[in-house]
Amino acid sequence: MSDSYQKECFDLLNKNFNGTIPRWEDLPAIQLYMDQIVELINTSLEPWNVSGETLLTPSMVNNYVKMGLLAPPEKKKYSRRHLAYLIMICLLKQIMPISDIRIFIESQIKFKDCEELLNSFAQTYENDFMMSLENMRSIMQGFDGIEDENSFYSMMILKSASLAGAGRYIVENSVKKISANNDKSKDEAEKNPAST
Repeated sequence: MSDSYQKECFDLLNKNFNGTIPRWEDLPAIQLYMDQIVELINTSLEPWNVSGETLLTPSMVNNYVKMGLLAPPEKKKYSRRHLAYLIMICLLKQIMPISDIRIFIESQIKFKDCEELLNSFAQTYENDFMMSLENMRSIMQGFDGIEDENSFYSMMILKSASLAGAGRYIVENSVKKISANNDKSKDEAEKNPAST
């Protein structure tokens, strides 16, 4: 592998990944209007925007409210809780459908308050994201003998797509398991209404 390709790739893997995902205590304690939350989310998550598309628009926020994924604002103002949900939604929607995000958040909020959920989510996402980049750096070391730049980047695409496919497989099967468990719990609650 050419040293220039390796350096370029390391630069690519290191590009923009110097930020942190906001924690609960980083979020404004005061309620914000729509344009303020959109700007805050897009600015805060810019280093994590792997799609290159706008992560959040006012119409997206309105759709999340209509879908029941996000609580309606109070007097057109949004709270820390709204911001916490939007951070998770905006990061996850780059890699999974909204229906799966709903199941994930609903399953987590049963066991953690919103502050704990956001902080835990942010820490895990950051750590695992950086670990994945480190794994790609290690994988890239095995590309000896690839001298053509397009072949090199094609191999990076294939390796990354394979890892993303494995991740998607895990997400889909985990979501199915959570859904099945939720259905089982509902069935049991309906059969034994006195125990709920």
